[in-house]
Amino acid sequence: MFIQKIIFTVYFNLFFFLCFPLYAQQERGLQFLNHPDYIAGKGYGESPAVARQAALGELSRYFVSQVTTETREFVEMKDSESSSRLSQETFVSSQTDLFSVRYGEPHYLEGQSLWECVAYINRQEAWGVYKQRLEPLVQTFARLCQSTREESDPLSCLLFYSRALSLAQKNELSSKQAFATALYPAGATALAPLLEDLGALEAKIPVLANQCPVYVECSQDFNNMILTATTETLSRQGLVVTNDKACTEYICIVTVTENLQELSGGNFYTPQVQISLACGNKSLYAQSFSIQRTGARNGSVAKQRCYKAIADELRKSFLEE
Repeated sequence: MFIQKIIFTVYFNLFFFLCFPLYAQQERGLQFLNHPDYIAGKGYGESPAVARQAALGELSRYFVSQVTTETREFVEMKDSESSSRLSQETFVSSQTDLFSVRYGEPHYLEGQSLWECVAYINRQEAWGVYKQRLEPLVQTFARLCQSTREESDPLSCLLFYSRALSLAQKNELSSKQAFATALYPAGATALAPLLEDLGALEAKIPVLANQCPVYVECSQDFNNMILTATTETLSRQGLVVTNDKACTEYICIVTVTENLQELSGGNFYTPQVQISLACGNKSLYAQSFSIQRTGARNGSVAKQRCYKAIADELRKSFLEE
């Protein structure tokens, strides 16, 4: 019986010492370093908290490097290298915040008087979260680009492309696709066909714009506020605005109904605005909006406020639908 206890103790101790390094490695998350199913970073610091933050920094550094490289494949980066990298670091930080980054148990390194910590992400798990954000944007972008292939009119094509480009720029779609490629290549590859037009949009828009110059016509205006706002918005969409009505079939008509009330307390406007883009008798785009009641005791001031409010709304919403 005594001998059996000795044998049991020996086997237990042998098992403990053989397996303890494995348990320690698992607790510290070291097994996720260089693991194909994980993205991991190891950091060091004078305290567990500092080591965790350093590990997160290493995790982000991986994405920054990959995203910067991949983004260049989509759209040539025009900023300086330093500002581009800072922009990508900010972008990566905001994207990584979507995930539940996990941390191994911080470990104190006696010889170096430092704490060590591992931060890691499960690629497939994180992709499940990221795909929910990315896929609807990609599908909307693809639908807009597909619409151009179903149109024969160059202005209609340009409007769809401009909306697609605006969507891509506002949502940093090229960077998001690059981030997806770094995070989960198989998932990004599946979405890639829907983004095939992304890199070529900026080149396609000017070509179409030269085929369809637009003449702007305003039924009511004040100090050219409506004409200026309309021209600026069309130009922002990539369209060429012409002053010669005879040189184009494309006309943008802005109709303002002032709905003026002249009261004892002053003049008040509740304007309604209709905008249309047409080629001959074919309507290509139509939009309408109303402005909340505005006015002033002085008639000129009241009218100026009214038309400024219209111009501001026009810049904000025209061609954004």
